[in-house]
Amino acid sequence: MSSSCSVRMRGCAALRRVHGGKLVEATAWLVVLLTAGCGGPSENVPLKELRAEAVGMTAQELHHNAQQYRHAYLAHRQQMQEVRLKLKKLPPASRTPDRAQSLIRKATEISRSMERLRDRYDICVGQLRKRGLDVEDLKIE
Repeated sequence: MSSSCSVRMRGCAALRRVHGGKLVEATAWLVVLLTAGCGGPSENVPLKELRAEAVGMTAQELHHNAQQYRHAYLAHRQQMQEVRLKLKKLPPASRTPDRAQSLIRKATEISRSMERLRDRYDICVGQLRKRGLDVEDLKIE
């Protein structure tokens, strides 16, 4: 976890103590996760920025990020399989250009997202390998 992220989380805990409400706590966490970038993998983080940050991350942070990217990638792969199955099962009578095009567009979006996630996953795993650490549990089959 980056230092800015942990600072924001400590601030969130202080806010929760001051106000003591569940809604305030949930809202504060949402703000923390959105502003700190700790809410999961972001496929929109520029590669150059991630490469620079990865060098300074701990092995635990790199492993966590790689695991998050891996899970997101595998979820997208499952979505892709579902879209392909829908396309395959589409009866000829209902294979209108609009219906097929919307599924093809969705498949294209998922594919691009998978590519971005994989690029970021590779950066994290690459840093772990450079440090001589085991990445067997992070494999994407």
